[in-house]
Amino acid sequence: MQLIKSVSCLLAGTLALTLVSCEKEDKTISIEKIVFNETSLTLSVGQTLTPELTIIPEDATDQTYTLTSSDEAVVAVSGLEIKAVAAGDAVITATAQGGTLTSECSVTVVPEGFPTEFTAFSSAKGFFYGDYYMSGTDNSWTYFTTGSVVFADGAFSGKGTALFLELNAPKSGHKSVTAGSYTVDESGDMSEYTFVKGEDFGAEGLQGTFVYDSEVDGNYLVVSEGMVSVKAKSGEYVVNAYVKAGGKAYSFTYSGSVPVEDYS
Repeated sequence: MQLIKSVSCLLAGTLALTLVSCEKEDKTISIEKIVFNETSLTLSVGQTLTPELTIIPEDATDQTYTLTSSDEAVVAVSGLEIKAVAAGDAVITATAQGGTLTSECSVTVVPEGFPTEFTAFSSAKGFFYGDYYMSGTDNSWTYFTTGSVVFADGAFSGKGTALFLELNAPKSGHKSVTAGSYTVDESGDMSEYTFVKGEDFGAEGLQGTFVYDSEVDGNYLVVSEGMVSVKAKSGEYVVNAYVKAGGKAYSFTYSGSVPVEDYS
């Protein structure tokens, strides 16, 4: 009887250990946080990428999540991979725990043929002329500078880079830089949401859109193609400009205010 009792006790102990072990294995560890490793990305048109995320805790039981894009025409999502479709900006959102946990990553898509590394401007200023050319659109000149570059007496000087833009916006009378996407005015009719190509008149100076670059011969390069994105909110601007001048491609960005003088 003693032997049977001991075996019974041993079996009972084994069963108890087994039950405890099962309980530990079946315990669910929920995700507490999901975070993109990089909160902003810059891609070229056509580039694909699988964004990396950190899941907290790292031993969470269910680590599945989904990705969505704020603009599939700019950045498309396929499973956990994103693809840059067209120049512009989009926000990628990662969602886990049935929608209760999210994280966002902003993506800027650069047009094909332009660098993904931006030259960041530190200052800006604008001049509003209204319908200067009597073309039915508002015309404004806006310039951006970086480094020690200054603009005085109609010319740039100093070490660094500058972009001088001549923008054509819908006629509104608003004495400010109008938000929108601008392309080159190929027709020359100053149509809405275009910028004027650069022209070099030699001793008489430059007209239209051009780049000042202290690192190149002559310093001034007229812009022949590109696109400009202007976003505005509560007096603050985000400007991304992609231009080609003198055979060189530039990607520029600016964030901040743009004080405008009225010359209308």
